[in-house]
Amino acid sequence: MAGASGWQALDVERETKPPPRPLDLRGPARCGCSRRACLRSAAALALTALTAAIVPRLLELSLPPLSLHATDASLAYSGRWRFTDDRTALADWPCAALRLRLRLPANSSLVLSWYGVRLRLLASVRRLDAATAAEHAVLTAYPLEVYGVRPPPIRSELRLAAAGEYSVELTKLTDAAPFNMGLGRWLAAARLRFDGVVLPAGATVLRAAPRRRRVEYVGASDSSGYCVDGSSDDDNWRYAFVGWARQNCYKAAPMVLGRLFSADVQVVALPASGVTQNAFAATPWLNGEPTMRQYYERALLTDGPSSVWNFSRFVPDVVILSLGGNDFNHQAALAPSNATFDSSYMGMLGDVFAHYPSRPDLVVISVCGQGSPREAAFDPDNNRCRPCEHVERATLQFAEAAPERRVHYLFVPCDGSVVTGVDDIGCDGHKNARGQAEVASFLAPRIADIMGWQLGGMNESDADGP
Repeated sequence: MAGASGWQALDVERETKPPPRPLDLRGPARCGCSRRACLRSAAALALTALTAAIVPRLLELSLPPLSLHATDASLAYSGRWRFTDDRTALADWPCAALRLRLRLPANSSLVLSWYGVRLRLLASVRRLDAATAAEHAVLTAYPLEVYGVRPPPIRSELRLAAAGEYSVELTKLTDAAPFNMGLGRWLAAARLRFDGVVLPAGATVLRAAPRRRRVEYVGASDSSGYCVDGSSDDDNWRYAFVGWARQNCYKAAPMVLGRLFSADVQVVALPASGVTQNAFAATPWLNGEPTMRQYYERALLTDGPSSVWNFSRFVPDVVILSLGGNDFNHQAALAPSNATFDSSYMGMLGDVFAHYPSRPDLVVISVCGQGSPREAAFDPDNNRCRPCEHVERATLQFAEAAPERRVHYLFVPCDGSVVTGVDDIGCDGHKNARGQAEVASFLAPRIADIMGWQLGGMNESDADGP
C-alpha cells in the first residue's frame, strides 16, 4: 500500500508453499514393485527429503544480512517476549509489540525479518517530523508448518519515499493458540519470531523510548480481539478454522485504551479462559484444563509451565482483569459455587499484587459485563453480565480483607447503552472494532478518574489500523 508519506509494504523472499515433509523410507520390501523400480523411487524420495531440508536453508543464507538484530538496545518492546541466544525475540501472546525509531534518506527500503504460523502482524509507520497520519499494513504468516521442515524467514519490505524521522511499530494481532490449548496444543504454536531489520544505506538508528504509562490487561476472547475483523454473517466454519485471520488485538479495547492514555500495553489473554475453569469445562479436550490463573505465570503461553515470566520486566501502573464470563457461561450444572469462585478470583487478585512488590501503589481494576441485549438471540447460553455479581462480590471481599490495596470494580452494562448489538458485532457473537471502541470509550474516563490520568493520547488518525 502507499500513503501520504509514500510507503509501501510487501513480502519478499517468501515461499508461497512450504516444502514437502520428509518421508520415512522403509526399504524395498514395502514397495510392491521391482527392486530396480523401488531403488529409483527410494532415490527420488531421498532427493525430495534432502531438497526439503536444504533448500530453505540455502534461501535463508542467500538473504541479505541483518543490520539490526532483535536484541539491539535501541528497540522498545511491550508485552511478553523471550529473547534467545541467537539474538532473536519470541512472542505468542496477542498484542506483543516492538518499536524502532529511524532517520531515513529519501527512497529508502526497510526490510523486516520474521517468521510465524497462523498469525498476523500489523506494521504501523508514522513520520515523526511531519504532520502526517500513521499508515498501516497487515502482514500475514504461513498458514501451516510442515513437521521437520524450517521454512526461510519472511522478509517484509517497507518502502518510504520521503526522507525523515520515522517510528515503525510491529504488533501481533493474533492469539498464541488459535485452536486453543486443548487439541490445539498438538498444532504448531502461532508464535512470532522476530529476527531483526535490514537497513538501507544512510539510515540512522535512534533509541525508541518506552511510553510514559504502562497497562496490563488480563482476559479472554474480548480482551484478545477475537473476531474483531469478522462479520456477524460469517459461517461457523470460517471462524472455527480460520478465525485467526479475523482476530485483531490492535482494535480491541485494551489497545484502544493504551492509545488513549499513551501507554504501553501488555495483554495476557486467551479465548475461552476462566479463573476456576475454562468454557465448556465438561469437554476439557477443547480448551484444556489450566486456567488463566496458571497461564498468567507464563512468558510464552505455548512453551508450557516451564516458561516462567519475569514480572520485573514490565511493571504496570494498572492491571485490568476482565475474567469470569467463561466460568459461568456454557457450563450448565458445572458452574462454580460462590465459595469456589470467590476463592479463586480473590486468589488471582492476590497473585497480581504479589508479582509487583516494587509497586505498592499498583491499581487493579476488575471489569465485567460489556455484552449487548441481542447476544441471547445468537447464543442463549452466553450472557456477559451473568458473572458480574460474582466478580463484584469477590472484588469487594478482597478490598475489605486488604484495605491497603487499591482495588476497584467497573461494571459495563449489557442493556444496549454501551454495546448495542447493531453494527458492532463481528463473528461468533463477539464485538467488532466498533463494539470494542464503545467499551473503551465507556471505560476510559472511569479509569482516568481512578488513576488521575488525562485523556488524549494519540490522534485517532494515528490509531486507526486497517
